[in-house]
Parts: sequence; C-alpha cells; structure tokens
Amino acid sequence: TQGLGFTIGSLTYRLAQIALILLMHDVYAIAISFLLGNVASLAFLAVQVRVLPHLLDGFRLLRGRLRSFLNSGFQYWIASYLSSLSSNILSYMVFLLLGPRSAALFGLSAVMMGAVVNLGGAVGNVFGSSASHAWGMGLDVGRMAKKYAMSAVALASILSSLAVLLAPLLVPLGVLVGDYVAALPYAMLLMGRASLSSLDSVYMIYYWVEGRGWLAVECSAVGAAVTIAIYVAAAREMGLYAAVLSLYIGMAVTTILYWGDNKPRGARMGSTKTGSIAAPASAACLF
Repeated sequence: TQGLGFTIGSLTYRLAQIALILLMHDVYAIAISFLLGNVASLAFLAVQVRVLPHLLDGFRLLRGRLRSFLNSGFQYWIASYLSSLSSNILSYMVFLLLGPRSAALFGLSAVMMGAVVNLGGAVGNVFGSSASHAWGMGLDVGRMAKKYAMSAVALASILSSLAVLLAPLLVPLGVLVGDYVAALPYAMLLMGRASLSSLDSVYMIYYWVEGRGWLAVECSAVGAAVTIAIYVAAAREMGLYAAVLSLYIGMAVTTILYWGDNKPRGARMGSTKTGSIAAPASAACLF
C-alpha cells in the first residue's frame, strides 16, 4: 500500500508537471505539481489506512527507538542524496570544462533519460514496502531482492530500448528543435543506464531494511567519486561523451560493489544484467 501510494504520487507529479507547464509556461508549475503529487499520495494512503496521520501519536510510538530510527533514516537519505549530488556536480563540471552549450545538451539528455531511469524509484518504493513486510515475517529478503532486481532490470531494458527506437520521432514531431536536436545521441546512449539504476534502487533499500544502510552509503559514495573522476580525466579528449562514459562506469562500480556482498550474483543475474544494458546501448549505437 505504501509503495503504491508513493507511485501514484510520483505519476501525479509527472503528469501534472507536463500539463501545468504547457498551460502556465511558468516555473511555478513545477512547485504546484510537486504539491499535487504529495496530496495524491496522502489522499490514497488516508483512504487505505482510514486513519489520518497524528504526529504526536507517531512520536510516542517511536520515542523509545528514536535514535535508531533517525540513524536508519539518515543512512537511506545519504545514499539517495549522493546519487543526486554526483549528478549535479557532473552537470556543473560539464559547464565548467565544456561550456554552456554542452551543459544545456547534457541537461536535456538527463531529462530525457529520466523518463526511463525514474522507473527505478517506483520499483524501489514497491520493493521497500514488500521487503519491510517480509523482514518482519522472518522471510528471506535477500532472495526477494534478487528476484525484484532481475525483473526490474529486464523491464527497464525493454522500456529503454523502446525509448531509443522511438526517440528519432521527437524531431519530426517538433519536440526537439534547433540546437537541442544535438542532445539526441547522448540521451539515447544514456537510456541503457536505466537497468543499472533499477538494480541500485532495489539494493539500496535492501541494505537499509536489513539494517546495513551504511554499506549502501559506501557503495553510492564510491560510485559517485568514480563518476566525477572519470569525467574529469576524459572530458578534454571525449567531450560530452565523457559524461556518458563516466555515468556508466560509476554505476557499474556501484553494481560490482553490491555483487561483492554475495547477493546479486549468479549466471542468470549476470546474463540478465548484461543483456539489459546491451540491448538499448546497441540500439543507440546503431542509430
């Protein structure tokens, strides 16, 4: 129920954002759509639970374990924040080393990539609720994480491959015009990152549920550092393609660190992951 509520909120936010931007042509459309998404989540959860939130009762419930709760929440927040922070730093480095035109193209590519990569967040919401329930019942959360991860990366591969195949239509339809057409190759190459992002979302929450949130923080921190380092090293020679390369390598390093914890291993997982990345990447290269 919690996962579905967050997913409904996310979908409401995205759809309202598009509609309000077209109607208002103003930055306030983003703030209003964000508010509408949260209202949609609250309304759905209130209907399902049939009890309105009461902060005082919640505090009383958590008072005996408040320190543990805050520590656990802080771990997940840091792990999620590191991913966003590395993307923001990378955008700034693109501007710093390649100039405003490249920064604009990279920003548009990231938005186009987000249409598929954000699937990872929705998968994470659903998995987090299921994993918490399974953990409370004493079930094998690691096995559940592996199944969720395999399904998520396969679905992300299908969606990203379709996005790559349909992306050229953005030009004749007038969605991409002028200089922004040049963002299309970078966006198509970045689509393959959706599979890696889905795996990251599932295992970040898995470690948090298992009480090992700092391991997810460490994996995210190393991946973020590698992303920035690869870009800085390759930017002069490869231009904007260095940003694409660095994002792939950074997320791949995070995935390898997860594999080192003996959870997402196995021939089936390896073949699923390889195929899920290769399919959209190959389609983008052919384009």
